[in-house]
Amino acid sequence: MHRDGDGAGPDPAGDPEAGFAAAMAQIDEWSAASQRQLALAQTMQRSIEQLSVTVWSSRREVCVTVDHAGQLSDVVFEDRALVTSPLELGRVVTTTIHRALAELEAKVVQVARATAGEGSALALSVEHEYRAAFAGPLSAAGDAEPSPR
Repeated sequence: MHRDGDGAGPDPAGDPEAGFAAAMAQIDEWSAASQRQLALAQTMQRSIEQLSVTVWSSRREVCVTVDHAGQLSDVVFEDRALVTSPLELGRVVTTTIHRALAELEAKVVQVARATAGEGSALALSVEHEYRAAFAGPLSAAGDAEPSPR
């Protein structure tokens, strides 16, 4: 707010009605910005909730699907899994799940950036949350091979 003496406009402090109008305009602006941010967050949430990732193991003995939250929603074992030792099969399943989580994280980052804009506070927050949620599982995956397409 500017004072009359600086040539920048009226002093709302000297005019209670002008001060009230300026305050109401600011509140309306904040409210509109909040509504836009909420709509953007809801759009992003709906887009992320529709994500799932399906990944095959490198020798195609196992296929896993994870949902938007990183929860395992499906596992398919092919016949070649029957000739794999239990220990090796466990490693293959775990590695494949980790690869699926890494792909999910990448998809979430894409959705967040496409929806809210690269570098926006909302996109960065979502990226941070997914990276933090999957930090343990993804670091345990090591240098897993990319899934064959």
